[in-house]
Amino acid sequence: MRKGFTLVELMAALVIISILLLIAVPVYNGVRTNVNKSIYESKIAEVKSKAISYASETNRTVMDVKTLISEGLITADNEAGEYNDPRDGRSMLCDIINVIYKNNQYEASITESETCYELEELENLYGMVNIKVYKDANLTEELNPVAGTEWYTEPVIYVGYELKSDYQEYAGYIESISWVGEEPKDCSKENNNLARCQSYNPIETSEIKNVGIRVQINFNVEGTTFISSASKNILVDRQKPIVLDGSVRVDNDTSTSSERRVSFNITDNAGSGIKSYAIVSEKTCNGNEYTNHKKEANEGIQTEYIGNGTYYICVEDKVGNKTSDEDLNNSSYQITVSNVDSSKPVIESIGVKTTATGYNNLTPTLTIKANDDGGKENLMMCISNSGYMNGCTWEKYNETKSNYNVGGSLDGKTRTIYVSIQDSAGNIATSSATYTVYKECSQQTKVYTDSNYGTCSKKCGGGLQYRNYKMVDKFNNGKTCSTNRDQRTCNTQSCDPVESMDPNNYESSKTVACNATYFKRLVDNYTSKFQSALQSQNFRNALYDCGSTTASIIRRSDKAWEAMKNSGRTAKVSGRGRSASCTCYPGKDSSSAQRTCEKPACSWEHEQFTSNNLYNGRVYVFSMTQEYHNTKDDSGFGDWENTTSGKDEYGYASFLLGGPGQVGEAGGWGECTQSDNGIYNENNDWGCDEEDTRIGTFESGIKVGLYRSLEYWYFSSSSNDRIFNYYYSGTVHVYFFKI
Repeated sequence: MRKGFTLVELMAALVIISILLLIAVPVYNGVRTNVNKSIYESKIAEVKSKAISYASETNRTVMDVKTLISEGLITADNEAGEYNDPRDGRSMLCDIINVIYKNNQYEASITESETCYELEELENLYGMVNIKVYKDANLTEELNPVAGTEWYTEPVIYVGYELKSDYQEYAGYIESISWVGEEPKDCSKENNNLARCQSYNPIETSEIKNVGIRVQINFNVEGTTFISSASKNILVDRQKPIVLDGSVRVDNDTSTSSERRVSFNITDNAGSGIKSYAIVSEKTCNGNEYTNHKKEANEGIQTEYIGNGTYYICVEDKVGNKTSDEDLNNSSYQITVSNVDSSKPVIESIGVKTTATGYNNLTPTLTIKANDDGGKENLMMCISNSGYMNGCTWEKYNETKSNYNVGGSLDGKTRTIYVSIQDSAGNIATSSATYTVYKECSQQTKVYTDSNYGTCSKKCGGGLQYRNYKMVDKFNNGKTCSTNRDQRTCNTQSCDPVESMDPNNYESSKTVACNATYFKRLVDNYTSKFQSALQSQNFRNALYDCGSTTASIIRRSDKAWEAMKNSGRTAKVSGRGRSASCTCYPGKDSSSAQRTCEKPACSWEHEQFTSNNLYNGRVYVFSMTQEYHNTKDDSGFGDWENTTSGKDEYGYASFLLGGPGQVGEAGGWGECTQSDNGIYNENNDWGCDEEDTRIGTFESGIKVGLYRSLEYWYFSSSSNDRIFNYYYSGTVHVYFFKI
C-alpha cells in the first residue's frame, strides 16, 4: 500500500506554518526598519561632514546634496546618480544644507526639498541675506511691484539689504559689502564705510529698465571667513505701449455688407507687456467708451470688424501705462473705414400670374419689384420652391420671371415661392408669395362614348337601358377623370316577390323563404310553385338557411306537408326506445356518484348518442307518422300519450339540422322548448333540462327514437335512494326532407 499524509496532518502543518509566519514577519519588518534608519543616519552624518568641508574651502554657507556629489565630496548610490533615503526611497539630491560658523565651529543643518534650485536662487531662498525695494532713501517704506507682475512704475527706486531673522546676530561680524549692478559699489569695515553700502545707488528712468543687482557680504567670526550673497532683478516700466507705425490695415476698396475687417500691430517693447486695448470713436482713452470696450490682448497683430467711421486705438500695458489723448493725433493710432453697406435691399412686392386661360397652371409668371440704396444694377436673385436660398441658383435680378415652374402636379394645393434678393455688398432680403394651382378634374366635361342607349334590360318595377360616358378635365381633354353610364326605364313588370320568385336564383328564393308572410303565401296560395321549387337546389338552400322562418310554417301547413311528402327528396326513418332503470344509492357507489347523484353512476346505450356529430349533411326534419299521435297536438312528432292524463305529455315539434353536429332549430315538448344537440331530448320535470338523446340509426349518423322519462324522488336524508326510470312506446316514424 502507498503511504501518505492524512488531511488532518496536512491541516496541522499549515496551522504551524501560519503561526511561524505571524511571528517572523513583524520581527523581520522591525529589523529592516532599524537597519534602514541606521543607514539614513550614517548618510546624514556624512552629508553634514562633507558640507562643512565644502563651506570651509569655499566660504559658502548654503548648498544642496547634488552639489556635494558633483564636487566629488560624497558618492552617489548608483551609476544613475541617485542618492535616496533608505527609509522610504525618497530622493535626497535636492535637500538643502545650511552651514554657519558658531561657537568656534561650523554647524550644518539639512532641510528636505523635492525641488532643486540653481545656486543663485538657492542663495536667495536659503541664504543669510535678503534684497528689498523701498520708496524712500531712508529705506523705511517698502515698495511692492504692481499687483500680478514683477514690475515697478516709480520714477526713483531705492534698493537695500537685510539679514534674515535667523542671522541677525551676525550683523557685527560683517567684514565687507559689495554691490554689483549698473554701478558697482564696495564698502568695508577697514575703510569704516559699511553704512554707505546699506543701500544700492537709486534706480531712475522715464522709460523701461531691467537692472540685475547682486549683493555679497563677507563675514569674519573669530578669524573664520564665510560669504552670503543675494540677487534680484529690478524691473521698471514707465513707458506707454504703442501701435507700430504703418501697421493699420484697412481695405476700403471693396464693398461689404458686414463690418470691415481691420488689423493693427501693438507692442510694449521690452516692458511689462500688453494687457488690453480698445477701439473708440471718441478721441480719448479716458472715457467710458474705452472702459466699456477694452479687450484683453497679447502683443502682436490684432483684428477687429467695424463699420463706417473714424476710430482710435487705445492700448494699455500690464502696469497701467496707457495711450494718451495726445498720442491719438498720430495717424498710427487712427482707423478710417468706408464703403460698408449694411442695409438690405427692399422687396416691394411679388406677383404670381398664371400663363394659362381659365385655371392656374404649373408655370406662372413672377413679377418681383425690388430696390436698393446702391441701385438695382448689381442686384442678384435666387428663387426656390422649398425655402429661402434652398436649391436655387443666383441669377441677375430681373423684374419679370417668365414660366417659373412651381413644381409638383395639378393637385389643387398652395405653393409658397421663396424669393431672395442680394446686393453687391452681400446683404440679403427675403420675401415669399403663395400660389394655388388648379386641381385636376375639379372642373369636368361629360363626353358620351356610346352613340345611343343600349338594349333594354327587364327588371321588376321597370326595365333599364344604359348609355356609357366619361368625364374629362375641362382644361385637359386628354385626361379622363371617371367613367359612368346614364340609365332610363324602358319597360315594367310585377314586383311581387312571391309571384316573381325564381327558384333557381338563391337571392330571389331567400327573399321569400326568410319572410314569414311571403313564405306562407307561397305554400298556401302557390302550392304547385312551392312543390316544383323543391326540385331546385338554390331554393332548397334558401329553405334550409331560413329555417327559423320556414320550420314553424311547414309543420302547421297541410299543403306544405303534402307537397314535401310527395317530393322525391323525402325519406322516412323509424326507431324504438327501450326500458331500463338505475338507482343511485348514496354512500354505496363511488364518491363521484355521491356528488352528482342526479346523474346516476350507470352507463346505458343512450349515453353514446349524446355526441354532437349527428349528421354531416343537410336535412329538414318536419313530421312523423300518426301512430301514437294525440289529436290534441297536431304540431309535434314522436308524441307519447300519457294513458293517465290522456294528453301529449312528451314529444318534439320539428328540427332543422345543419352541417356536422349543427342544429338550426329544435322545438320542445310539454312545457319545455329549450334546444339541444340531439334529435330527441327529454324533459326534466323540475329544471326543464333536455338532458339526453335516445336515438336509433339513420343514414350517416341521423338517429331517431323515444325519449327517456325521469321519475325523481328527493328526500332530505342522504340515505334515501334516487331512482331513474326509462320508458318506451311503439315505433316512431319521422319524415326528413333532404336539402
